[in-house]
Amino acid sequence: TFHQQRMVLGGSPIQIQTIWGSVTGDIESFFEGLNDNESYEFAVASNKRNPILWLKSNVSLNIGTLGGEFFASSAGASITPTDISIEQIGQYGSTENVEPLIASGFTLFAQGGGRKLRELRFSDETKRNYARDLNKVAEHIADAGIKQIVFQQEPYQVVWTLIGDKLFALTYETEEDVFAWSEQDCGSVVSMA
Repeated sequence: TFHQQRMVLGGSPIQIQTIWGSVTGDIESFFEGLNDNESYEFAVASNKRNPILWLKSNVSLNIGTLGGEFFASSAGASITPTDISIEQIGQYGSTENVEPLIASGFTLFAQGGGRKLRELRFSDETKRNYARDLNKVAEHIADAGIKQIVFQQEPYQVVWTLIGDKLFALTYETEEDVFAWSEQDCGSVVSMA
């Protein structure tokens, strides 16, 4: 992904929990140093060795692994080689091959196993980040496994979700805290491109 004018890469066959940020403004250079504009390398520390499956740029850098979700941020204006904080948000894990997305300012991802859609958000009550369960009102919806998600901004905010070979719409109005699932009868097998 691209985050704060850097290309950020996550995971390799040997360093499965490492992220690398390029030199600021030069996405092909990964020359490491201690100056703020030089590239960085950090390991995402957790209790288990889980590969990074996805990265999403939002207010913070969102990191999804096979066993958990993390936010990478900084005390200053941006992440630098000497200023980074990585906070674990949850231990739900992500589904391989389902690309997460940014919708209405939140990162949505398919939980490990593909039976839940989760939203990374901040709670004003607890003052903590967490991964809200968007299937809470319809636990059975994703029994066949989430295969793909896409976001429609206008005229209504809808997260289109391919589950098994059926299409479902998640009405997603975050300002009113409204989310509701509905199955869409397409008359045949669905494939989203």
